[in-house]
Amino acid sequence: MLVATDRLYDGRVYVLDAASGTVTGTVVLESGSPIYSVRIADIDRDGDMDILAGGGKEHTGAKGVYVYVIDYQL
Repeated sequence: MLVATDRLYDGRVYVLDAASGTVTGTVVLESGSPIYSVRIADIDRDGDMDILAGGGKEHTGAKGVYVYVIDYQL
């Protein structure tokens, strides 16, 4: 299970074990860019699933609004 969020406006994606609810991984993204959406897809067609995360811009420290493609072993 994936959870899209932020911690003090820094974008984060948490990877959880759905059976136990335990956090098994954390991906920290840009400062000032909270994450609003998350999906799983094989975006680069290499046979491995990737994390797609859509972010916003919370303050002037953020570089911009992005869709992140995260190569993460699920």
